[in-house]
Amino acid sequence: MRTAKILFGLLGCVTVFFLLYRPEKDRLVAEGEKWLFGEEGVRDNVRAVDCFTRAADMGSVEALYYLGECCLFGDGVDKDTLQAVEYFRCAAEGGLPDAQYYLGLMYQYGIGMDVDAVKAAEWFQKAADGLYAEAQAQLGACYECGYGVVQDYRLAVKYYRYAARQGIPRAQYNLANCYLSGKGVRADIRKAERYYRRAARNGSVEAQKVLEHL
Repeated sequence: MRTAKILFGLLGCVTVFFLLYRPEKDRLVAEGEKWLFGEEGVRDNVRAVDCFTRAADMGSVEALYYLGECCLFGDGVDKDTLQAVEYFRCAAEGGLPDAQYYLGLMYQYGIGMDVDAVKAAEWFQKAADGLYAEAQAQLGACYECGYGVVQDYRLAVKYYRYAARQGIPRAQYNLANCYLSGKGVRADIRKAERYYRRAARNGSVEAQKVLEHL
């Protein structure tokens, strides 16, 4: 009994240690988020960029991603799409799904680089494999339209379904369209209506309009 108490006591100390201890780069990212989003009622993008820059120098991929966003939108720094691409690329190659998704979008729309459908789809695939819901929805659209990949309605439905389960309205709407038309799945108007309703509840205007006719 006494041994058990000692073990529980040690485990408690270890837990407290890990809760209190935070690597410096993670602390800087958290502080940067506080300034960027105004979590305490005050926003300061310049301070946010300073925190993210120091964290990035320590190897934080999250900080690189945030620096990419700041450069893309001109938050705390001059707007610079070329620099944004480089930050996103570094974070994406570091395995961050958020950055992989953004890099895919920049290839898709030609922001800071030439349009490249194949590379866009490749980065969407990486982010989707990392369970990033928006990327799964985007990848579904790529497979439905044959954008950067061989057109495959079944794969489109697969990725729409993944994203729809995570509450992404455009994925729910697109999946409903697939059930309505029988693309990549057996036509089923009841399931189509179910997903239209889910998309509408999540703010999809297109789904609301379809439901009026259904």
